[in-house]
Amino acid sequence: QASNDQAECSATSINSYNTWLASRGGSAATDNCSGASVTDNRSGITNTCSDSDTVTWSYSDVCGNIATTTATFTISDTTAPTWTVDPVDITNAECGVNAQSLWDSWLGANGNGAASDTCTSVTIANNAGPNPPTSCDQTVTVVFTASDLCGRSDTRSATFRVQDTTPPTITSASVPLSVSCSDPTAATQITTWLNSAGGATTSDACFSGVTITNDYDGDTADCSGENVNFTICDPCNQCINTNAALSVDDVTDPVFTVPPQDQSTECD
Repeated sequence: QASNDQAECSATSINSYNTWLASRGGSAATDNCSGASVTDNRSGITNTCSDSDTVTWSYSDVCGNIATTTATFTISDTTAPTWTVDPVDITNAECGVNAQSLWDSWLGANGNGAASDTCTSVTIANNAGPNPPTSCDQTVTVVFTASDLCGRSDTRSATFRVQDTTPPTITSASVPLSVSCSDPTAATQITTWLNSAGGATTSDACFSGVTITNDYDGDTADCSGENVNFTICDPCNQCINTNAALSVDDVTDPVFTVPPQDQSTECD
């Protein structure tokens, strides 16, 4: 009797099917009168996710007597794709435009990983969003799934870390400020100047907002001036320094509120 057989979908599974056919499924027949001839009704098989061929062999002698045996050969895919190269972690992406470019290329290259399958082609998908992390030091885990056409899959994970090690860039320098000691708007002018880092403008690859601090001591009583140092920091505490001179000038002479009075005395 012929026996059922099977093979895992691969480059050699059709060869296994042809060998099974050639052996008539392991069956054989003899005849007491004459030799037996054999025919079969094979329909063929494809090397796909799941296919089978049920074959009946008919053994006939010259007298027209026939004996039959039937068996099935099955090709199936029970094996998931194999990761030949695991996705690689990115540990030092710099926050900003370069991080987006690196994120896009890393995902497009499947985390620089690769997978293959013995049966079909492989597609690799991931669960990542369109943009990388944007915080000061953040790591996200991306899951890459390699799938074959038979629905078998296997996953690998890799991490993408974004950091900010670059301070803001000064695009316009601080400028000095000179105010009159007697100007009633002097304090407002100084406050505005200090809050703007002396009118400096900055840019940052990662963030749009910065914080400004200074070492101004607030003392203008002596109607003099000082050099003010500014520290400009982004939200990741990456900072850059600049400075400018603040001068408080006294250009107004004192005014007698009571003029001096002449005085005369009688000689004794």
